Amino acid sequence: TTRLLHQRYRRLQQKANISSLEQEQRLFAWEEDYLAFESLRHWSRYEQAYRIEQGWGLNADAWTGFYADDDPFDLEWKESVESRHGSATNSSIIHDDHEQRRRMASSPQNAGGSVQKPKPLSSASSTSSSNLGTKSKATISSASSSGPSGSSSIVKKASSPTITTTTKIKTTKFDNYQAIPLSQGYGTHIANVWVGSPKPQRKTVIVDTGSHYTAFPCKGCKSCGRMHHTDPYFDPLQSNTYRQLECDECTGGVSCEKGKCHFSQAYTEGSSWDAVQVKDHFYCGGSDVLDSVDPAHHKYAIDFMFGCMTKMSGLFLTQLADGIMGLSAHQATLPKQLWDKGVIEHNMFAMCFRRELGTSKRGVSAGSMTIGGVSTNLDTGPVVYAKNMARAGWFTVFVKNIYIRTGGGQSSVDKDNTKKNWRTVKVKINPRTVNSGKGVIVDSGTTDTYLSKTAAPAFKKAWKEATGKLYSHSPVKLTDEELQRLPTVLVQCHAYSATKDPSIDDYNTIPGYTGDLDPSAPEDLLIAIPATSYM
Repeated sequence: TTRLLHQRYRRLQQKANISSLEQEQRLFAWEEDYLAFESLRHWSRYEQAYRIEQGWGLNADAWTGFYADDDPFDLEWKESVESRHGSATNSSIIHDDHEQRRRMASSPQNAGGSVQKPKPLSSASSTSSSNLGTKSKATISSASSSGPSGSSSIVKKASSPTITTTTKIKTTKFDNYQAIPLSQGYGTHIANVWVGSPKPQRKTVIVDTGSHYTAFPCKGCKSCGRMHHTDPYFDPLQSNTYRQLECDECTGGVSCEKGKCHFSQAYTEGSSWDAVQVKDHFYCGGSDVLDSVDPAHHKYAIDFMFGCMTKMSGLFLTQLADGIMGLSAHQATLPKQLWDKGVIEHNMFAMCFRRELGTSKRGVSAGSMTIGGVSTNLDTGPVVYAKNMARAGWFTVFVKNIYIRTGGGQSSVDKDNTKKNWRTVKVKINPRTVNSGKGVIVDSGTTDTYLSKTAAPAFKKAWKEATGKLYSHSPVKLTDEELQRLPTVLVQCHAYSATKDPSIDDYNTIPGYTGDLDPSAPEDLLIAIPATSYM
């Protein structure tokens, strides 16, 4: 690694007349990026694509000559670095989005998802699950809705239409907000948080709009999945600002036993944890230790209540992240606490997700999150807003219609006009029934899409009409081409505003809008779930 970097450094000196300081800065950036890139080379989709393109396959031996050669590395290196820098991995700065929004407004043909559309995993076989188990990280699930009012959220999907549940944004410019990188876990996305002082300890947490509380294992937690997680257990003895909450400070109506506020959380798929409520210096940031002292991140630090896990079960034991960070519309979430303490200007957060092919404890960059504002840096088109149907608890959408579209396709629209054979079959659901009870929520912490069982008969009938085959949960072997031809499931959600946007001439050309599928509500949000996500 060092030899390769110095060879490229010397070539730069010979080719360009720049200052020594700038040379050192470029070399440092190269070294930092190369070390991260090289450590993930057997997982990175950039390098996997290059291997396949060169006909080398995915074995390590074929790379020996490639890494020893200088020149062929340049193009692949440049593309991979630019791609990762474009995902806001180093963007904890104050952004000015005014010019970006102006350019987008003047270029209506630039419409689509949020950031790099990843190629589907090329596999000889795929297996169907017992529900629409979508790997799209912004998913729709049935859940309850309760609790005090919380923050607005914007959830962006990279390769599909943007899903948004938010209060209306009244300004086009956000002057001060925190931007942090997100990495990829096993079906989830992960943020880095730094806890304690004077030497903050890094913890990784799933960003979960489907729950309220933040928690991770602390020292003394028994059988809490240490070998699977990214970091050692949090050590309270290493923090001068750590303290357990007293009985009169317990939040959320939890019980106090032996002077400690005990609380627990159970999840639909069977996982659970027990914890003690504590407070410490807490803020989000990057993954590197230098990020822990970066003023751009540290200025968002607050004394924050979280759970010191004492026991966990289910997927918490084997997940990549140390713990979980609840981001629902609840008083206990980090964005709401930052807002209450006056640290951020807007009571909101946004997430932009990308899906990569692999994971690593070192972190595989797969998106970004902003707290206190919105950045358009990763947008490739207009954002489509869904109405948040609940005042508190969870971010809840109203599902109006479900469609099954033949011919495949990753997007809700045919941008290249190559899918003239698309045929859409409407699932005859009763919206009142599908959205009954506590409603349908946007849950970033699960890979599963759950629908009311009352929709099952109509869904199976529409599937048979569209494909000529019965909907089945039995495993099947498919070629990549067969997978791509499977139907795309479309979900129509109530728009934030029923007023048509006069600046949009044709809703059918912009991914995320319902358009002619429902002439009475073309401005509704339309979510595309392709076979590469539900198989």
